[in-house]
Amino acid sequence: MFAQEFTNKFPLIPTEDEGRLNDSRIRENFIVKVFSFYRLQNLFKENFSIGGLVNFSYATEVFAPGS
Repeated sequence: MFAQEFTNKFPLIPTEDEGRLNDSRIRENFIVKVFSFYRLQNLFKENFSIGGLVNFSYATEVFAPGS
């Protein structure tokens, strides 16, 4: 109930079912999503630039190829 309401209120924040985190690929993907979300939030809070977005995109591809 809480998780569903949280997801409805904050749809962009990465979430994952606790039981699924036992799978190492799902866990790794979730961690990448969390850190990517954090970095993207910082990019928009600070001095947003196209160069910053390109750097974000490159770094995300390096850590999560094919995502």
